[in-house]
Amino acid sequence: MFKTRIMFYHLCVLFVLFSCLATTPAAATTCGQLCHYVPWARDADCSSRHLRRIPEECVGSKALNLNRNNISEVPSRVFSPFHHLKYLQILGSQVRTVQANSFGGAKRLKSINLMFNVITVLPEHSLNDTDSLRWVYLTGNRIQTIASGVFQEVPQIEMLYLDDNQLDHLDEGVFQGLSKLQRLLLGGNRLQEISGSTFRGAAGLKYIDLSRNQLRVLSRDTFQGLRNLKTINVASNGLTSISAGTFSFSELTSLNISSNDLTTLPLEQHELASLDEIDAKGNPWNCDCSLDHFRETLISISNNKGVTCKQPSSRADTNIVSYTSLCIAPTPRIPDITEKPKKSFQMGPDTNEEDPEVEQVAPSGGFPPEIITLIVVLTIASIALFAIALFLAVFVVRPVLQRRRNKKLEMTKDEKPKPQQV
Repeated sequence: MFKTRIMFYHLCVLFVLFSCLATTPAAATTCGQLCHYVPWARDADCSSRHLRRIPEECVGSKALNLNRNNISEVPSRVFSPFHHLKYLQILGSQVRTVQANSFGGAKRLKSINLMFNVITVLPEHSLNDTDSLRWVYLTGNRIQTIASGVFQEVPQIEMLYLDDNQLDHLDEGVFQGLSKLQRLLLGGNRLQEISGSTFRGAAGLKYIDLSRNQLRVLSRDTFQGLRNLKTINVASNGLTSISAGTFSFSELTSLNISSNDLTTLPLEQHELASLDEIDAKGNPWNCDCSLDHFRETLISISNNKGVTCKQPSSRADTNIVSYTSLCIAPTPRIPDITEKPKKSFQMGPDTNEEDPEVEQVAPSGGFPPEIITLIVVLTIASIALFAIALFLAVFVVRPVLQRRRNKKLEMTKDEKPKPQQV
């Protein structure tokens, strides 16, 4: 009975494979000659084949890999015959131009990967007529402009990668229509400003990366309407100011504001209360009373990445959470006479510029370390000399003197006259 079941199972597998081969389009044979084609998976690997065009021979593919070729242009509706295509990769293939409706007609297309090409413009209607499109990867291109309305007809997109391009501005409402967008990467561009209506229409965003841009200010309107945000990354921008209320999201769990020029961070009541992780290191924080609310917030977050003070100098390089309050004036530092003195320079009464020719000045309130060292050395030397002198007196000079004294006594006895006999 068991052997019969195994035989039946094998027959079923063979039947399925035979059916797949029998129903494979005739073009699959040609695709197999041009690329590495797996018929049962409908997977066409055409990478590194020096192709200059989209291979229409592979229209029956579900997954099409065109990485590392020389395809300079994606023509309009070139993928319309690809009725089964779900996953498309044209990574690092020197693509310069994407025309309108380039992917139109590929109704089952879920993912487009155009990373590391040389695309400069994302034209209007370039993603139209792709009802199943979910993921768009455009990382590492040279995109300078995104046409208004390019995303209006693809509301089903969930992930959009536009990082490491050359975007210097974003039109208002450029993401209008992306109601299901959850993950947006814009890091590594040249953005200098984000208006309050930039992300209008993308209310479903949960993750946004704006790191490595040129932003200087974030206002409370920057992320207006994005109430579902969980992660914000604005690291390495040169930010100097963030307004109170900018991060007032009930769902926000992770915030990265590291490597900026922030000295203070005003917060509204309960702002950042939902955070589980924050990275705020690499900023010249001024640890005065205005930063006390932020200090309290850091204490409530276990993963706070060791945020340290930069100013005032009495609190430099100390952890913000180590203070019970930043509103208490710092205690003046008492100089230690044993520590090495720092150079004190003076150019004039109204300047702090350094003068390398001025000699070192000892800290106030004690002798210079050089004098203390000299005194210690002389004292030790004196004690050593005294000990040597005492040793010589007791063990060298005294025995010599004693021997001389004894010799004189003997000579004296010899010189006395002997008594005469009568």
